[in-house]
Amino acid sequence: MRIFTSFVVTAVCMALAGCGGGSRVLDTKQATVNLEIGRFEGRTYGSYNSYEHMVRAEILAKRGDFEGAADEMEEALFSDPDDFLLRTEYAEILMNLGEYGRAKRHLARAVLIEPTAQVAWLALARLYAAMGEDGKAVDAARHGLRVEPEGVESAMWLADRHRHAGEPKKAVELYRKVLVAEPLNLGALRALGEVADEAGDHEEAVDRLTLYMESGGDDTSAIVRLASVHLEEGATEKGIDFLEAAVRMDPKDSEIRLELIRALCDARLADRIVRHVRSLPALSHGDVEGATQRAAWLEQAGRPYEARSLLVAGAGRSPRDPRARLALVEIEMTLRRIEIARLLLEGGRDVWPEDSMNRVEQLLEIIDRPKTGGEK
Repeated sequence: MRIFTSFVVTAVCMALAGCGGGSRVLDTKQATVNLEIGRFEGRTYGSYNSYEHMVRAEILAKRGDFEGAADEMEEALFSDPDDFLLRTEYAEILMNLGEYGRAKRHLARAVLIEPTAQVAWLALARLYAAMGEDGKAVDAARHGLRVEPEGVESAMWLADRHRHAGEPKKAVELYRKVLVAEPLNLGALRALGEVADEAGDHEEAVDRLTLYMESGGDDTSAIVRLASVHLEEGATEKGIDFLEAAVRMDPKDSEIRLELIRALCDARLADRIVRHVRSLPALSHGDVEGATQRAAWLEQAGRPYEARSLLVAGAGRSPRDPRARLALVEIEMTLRRIEIARLLLEGGRDVWPEDSMNRVEQLLEIIDRPKTGGEK
């Protein structure tokens, strides 16, 4: 039985490793493979019921069937009631069902069976946090760190709590402790980079976030932050490169692409502006603001005809929106359609807000200014 239980410990550790909060479950395909392994182990050692039920529970939890998963874990514990990892995993499933009382009883039993099990203490910390008992949550996580000083999960959890509580120094100390044990821990690298950026330490922010990305980190928000640090430091090309990398990772995220376009506009990289504006999703009907902004970018990139077509399609040939109308006037003037620009200016006197009048008068003055001999 102990040989089998050690196999269960290894399997459940696989299920728990490297995951964040909430219920942590195996990938369904991997769980199915492990189920077959469990059957082989059962034929070899004569006892496989608890492992097979545990893996079935993992598959059901992955599919969102936590009630079915709980039933399977009941069967697993019937076969092996003294396995602390089974009780820990069962408690995680019960937490997803909101059954905090039952989850607490199983975790209390788990730490009684194995007092040095960091994974059980951390699950208890998450449970207390879910119940709103933050003091007990922190105490449980600290206890888990004491019984397993090199364990990174409790350190990461505590660091995140300190960070969100506005205690960055305590958070940094714990994140660095994680990196001593795991120098390429992506969560700690990202968090340290973000904390450094928030504190104005751009050098450390760049170092940590660059290593995060080079080590396989794919959180686009962290990469966008790295790009922003470079842009703030005046390293425009590097900042743009990182923004483009983030766009490649998540091409459907319009916010990242918009940030990239703004950076390209600041750098006056016309061809790349046009390419990314064209890659934005289609505007919804009546989105005058979006049409006006995109037209402004296209005009800046030297595409006034395309800008005009987009703006007219989004706002009409005689927009009532003052910003759109003013943008169309400037495009018409770029295209030397002076009379159309005059008509838009004079015909829109009832739509111009007070803060636009100075610009309107300036444009009219430019239109009415006598041509010099050098002008065509």
